[in-house]
Amino acid sequence: LLAGRAIQSIGYPMLANASLNGSRAVPWTPLVRPTVATIVLLGAAAVAGERILAPSWLTCAAAVVVSAALLLPLTLVIGLGSSDRARVVARTREIWRVARRGALQRG
Repeated sequence: LLAGRAIQSIGYPMLANASLNGSRAVPWTPLVRPTVATIVLLGAAAVAGERILAPSWLTCAAAVVVSAALLLPLTLVIGLGSSDRARVVARTREIWRVARRGALQRG
């Protein structure tokens, strides 16, 4: 199962790139920054998870909220270039706008 998923992780981007750009070569350069950011953040989380223990479920839930609030902007800054970050922020704003409009129409 793991080997099949690994093949898909490489094969699908190649197929998508071939259908969009006409080339089967994967552009590896844009993948370096997000990959390094992922390794750094997951490594830091693994180290912190071994050293920090929450004394209660409430403390654990609060730590999740604080972690998300701190890590979301950090991951956007270190994991994405400025043009990709701008696209993610614009898309998120659009989703939020449509969701709010739908909630207002139902309510």
